Amino acid sequence: MAVKVKMVEAPMPKGRGLDVSRVDWIDIKFLKHHYKKVVKTNGGVIKSDNDARANMLNETVIQAFIFLIENGLYEKDHHIPPVVIRISDTEYIMVSGEHRLTAHQRAGKTKMWVAVCEFVPTAGKSAGYWKRKYQSNENNPRGRMDSNSRTDADIISIVMADIREGDFKITEEENILESLKDQHIKDLKKRQDLANIIMNLDPSVSGVPRSGNKNFWKTYIKGCIQDKEQSFNGSEPDHIQKGDGTEIDPDYVDRTLRVILAGVLNNVLPKTQVALHWGGMSGKDLYKSRENADDYFFAAIKRAFLLTDLVKSGQFQKMVDVNLISQFRGEVEPYVQQSIKLNYPEIK
Repeated sequence: MAVKVKMVEAPMPKGRGLDVSRVDWIDIKFLKHHYKKVVKTNGGVIKSDNDARANMLNETVIQAFIFLIENGLYEKDHHIPPVVIRISDTEYIMVSGEHRLTAHQRAGKTKMWVAVCEFVPTAGKSAGYWKRKYQSNENNPRGRMDSNSRTDADIISIVMADIREGDFKITEEENILESLKDQHIKDLKKRQDLANIIMNLDPSVSGVPRSGNKNFWKTYIKGCIQDKEQSFNGSEPDHIQKGDGTEIDPDYVDRTLRVILAGVLNNVLPKTQVALHWGGMSGKDLYKSRENADDYFFAAIKRAFLLTDLVKSGQFQKMVDVNLISQFRGEVEPYVQQSIKLNYPEIK
């Protein structure tokens, strides 16, 4: 019986603004890294100038490729070939595949299988813009089987390279969001959060909410302490509230109070520090926000006293009705409005 074998083509690079000229073996001596190898900053920290990799190459990944190469297990057609751009008659610069090039060099190989490509202006955006998007999307975890995927820092680094190369300005939120979209960031909230972080890198951009997870804020506050910010009294605060204006948001106040009061044990309130942060403000706004912060709990305390007086006099219990709109179809009259009998503490 004849057996039909389906031929599967080797994966090829794909992306907007990308044209593949040929796929070929190229002498490694003619392949140039697209980043400066390493430089030492004044603090002695090793740093790589690599837009696609904010935190240098991953040595574990390089070693894994070296193992495959040295043991004859590296399959050139298994993955999309590294993309290179021809810059002279003999020289090529890497766009992707830096880990594989480094591994081939260390393993003593003289040639590497690559895709010679060209990036062209497309949809009103420069060739360099689409080159950087390919670098980012090539490291997208959705298209990778290994753990060597891009990070948020890598994504931000690509946008900052767009800004540095003049594709748009850091003040142009719409273009920043589009750059993130072209990096296949599908989640709208994450896209906006990353855009906020990017715009906050420029202190001249005002009115931008400061976004960040718990670890981000912990590091941020430690930096403020190291800079001898007197507002924090030399220790790390427990609670952080943030906003993008100079006014006090009552919702933030109430949330802060809930957290503080949750720490009360046997009517004893432990020492609690609260740090207030307003992002994206000018110096004038900063002074205004500090004036407003003096009254941070004042309005909430006034409301608490008023509520206590109304409950003591019985007005609150008499004048405020809370009703439940029933959703149970099994009831005789569905969606009926039912009054709730509320429990009130006895206040002396």
